[in-house]
Amino acid sequence: MQREVAVYRDVLHPSLLAAVVQAVNVYLDSEQPPLPDSMHRTLCATHWAPLTDEEPAAHPIEQLVAALYRLIRRGASPLHADEAAGLAGGEWWVQEQALDDCPKEFHTDQDLCLLPGRDGVQSSVAHPALSSVFYLDGIGGATAVFAQRRCVVARGVSTLEPPLPPHAALAFPTPNQLLLFRGDLLHGVLQPLGTARGPRPTDEAPRRTVLVNFWNDRPSAAHAPAPPLPPPHAADERRPASPSCADFVQLPASSSFEAERWREQRLPETAVGSLPKGEGPPPPVLLSFSSRPPADCERCGAGVCWYDRHDETRGG
Repeated sequence: MQREVAVYRDVLHPSLLAAVVQAVNVYLDSEQPPLPDSMHRTLCATHWAPLTDEEPAAHPIEQLVAALYRLIRRGASPLHADEAAGLAGGEWWVQEQALDDCPKEFHTDQDLCLLPGRDGVQSSVAHPALSSVFYLDGIGGATAVFAQRRCVVARGVSTLEPPLPPHAALAFPTPNQLLLFRGDLLHGVLQPLGTARGPRPTDEAPRRTVLVNFWNDRPSAAHAPAPPLPPPHAADERRPASPSCADFVQLPASSSFEAERWREQRLPETAVGSLPKGEGPPPPVLLSFSSRPPADCERCGAGVCWYDRHDETRGG
């Protein structure tokens, strides 16, 4: 699992981080521009930042994408060097979870496009090469990434492979922290711990993240124009940051995968009790499970989807 997930701290210099936070605030307070007609077949709208020197960053969020790409090219991701060299751009969007918002459900990042076919409307699905979460604050629940991928077993029907995850990785929100993982892995956001180590989001202090998926080809959803944002952070004011790779803490292996608890997007109590002690957000952790796979699913015959979803749309 550690070969497919990585966490980095202190990713941006504080001055650039402040510029990104300001740009995110402006983004969330702005009315989104109308979508182009070409996007009428997509199910969501995101933005695109090409990874070329010919198109300099237009605002601090694109500078963030460029900084993450430089980190990736230096080997700080689960991608091999040739995979990183083939990336074309970063698809980005902003996610905010306030008091009454549910944490993001479990899903796989994908470009889901509806296409006309001989038998009616059909879907075309692709996954990014690399997914990432950049945390702006220390609020809310952890991001959970599972050692599972989706497997299509019939038209409109998919299941998880393997049926139960042997491992899961957790990254707890920490300002200026980056989570990187293979783009086809199942993931989502857990309920907050509800303590000083994971305060619940409020309307005044929401959980805010910038999501960046790196692709070899521009996905269909990433054609939405961004609202007017602050200009790029001045180059002469930027100083190089010194990102550090955070070590994962391996929690004691669990004898069972508590599907009901995970389905509620809650960290099992046994895992909560095993978290390293201390103040502030816990370090990233790895969990292992020794459960046997459940019986075949009556709906798809390919194994139970433990979180009871056989189809899904792309999410962030």
